[in-house]
Amino acid sequence: MTVPVIGIARTLNYYAYYPFWQGFFDSLNLKTIVSSPTTKEILDQGVKDALAEACLPIKLFFGHIATLKSKVDYLFIPRIVNLNRKTVYCPKFLGLPDMIKYSYENLPPVIDLRVDNRSLKDSLLIASLKLASFFGFSKLRGFKAYREGIRQQNFYENLLQKGYLPVNEVNVNSPKLFSVKSSFKIALLGYPYLVYDNYVNLKILEFLNKNNVQVLTAEQVPWPIRNKYAPFTNKKRLFWTFSDRVLSSFQYFLKNVPDLKGIIHLTAFGCGPDFIVDRIMEIDAGEQQIPYLTLTIDEHTGEAGLVTRVEAFLDMIKRKSR
Repeated sequence: MTVPVIGIARTLNYYAYYPFWQGFFDSLNLKTIVSSPTTKEILDQGVKDALAEACLPIKLFFGHIATLKSKVDYLFIPRIVNLNRKTVYCPKFLGLPDMIKYSYENLPPVIDLRVDNRSLKDSLLIASLKLASFFGFSKLRGFKAYREGIRQQNFYENLLQKGYLPVNEVNVNSPKLFSVKSSFKIALLGYPYLVYDNYVNLKILEFLNKNNVQVLTAEQVPWPIRNKYAPFTNKKRLFWTFSDRVLSSFQYFLKNVPDLKGIIHLTAFGCGPDFIVDRIMEIDAGEQQIPYLTLTIDEHTGEAGLVTRVEAFLDMIKRKSR
């Protein structure tokens, strides 16, 4: 019997939840292929295939799917709506399976199982059992695969909290890059698919590491702690999951890292929720007199200009502290 090949795009939810799905599929002895790290060709293809009004991450997703679709038997694009029962994912994420289906011809079947903990408790487990059944496995085998996925995901999140930086590749077995330990701490905040994609962020993580800057990311703050800092005004929190993650981590760093030297916010041009996040963080950082830099990126952003801005930002902080 031929083992089906399942394709996963190396962007968007890849940097957040890939270990779970990797553990799940590996436990069932199903083969997965992850698209290659982002390149100019992948981004250019996504710009060509996606709607002009789409934001950079969506265009990037299209580019990754374009490189995968001829190599796999299935495309795995889960419709993850809600996991924490408090926030939801960007509606563009939720519409991705449909956008992909109606944008390409001769596409392999798209697996777009829905996960929504608001309407169905343990929806991730139920979705996992349905997926295992789809490939001919029993519920018991599906449950064991689900447990392995949870184990891998927990291990990954523990690594992130220790400073693991999954640049271009989520690898829980052989993690390569960790943030340096330094008294010069900078919070680099943004959605994981921007922060950890080396092509998109123009290698800013590696640049900061080489300059002996300890990078603090939103993923280094555990969910129970982030949850305490999520309400930012009148006991309300942001509606979108990744926006909520960024803002709650920002509030935690601001109040619990006394030697925080500055904050860099990495954002994609045209992202509505991120505009709100950026403005709130800019105001709060200003009140605490913490240097703040917004880096807005799109498909036209050049490395030289971005690196120059970061260098100037770091120099300004160092001069101020003399």
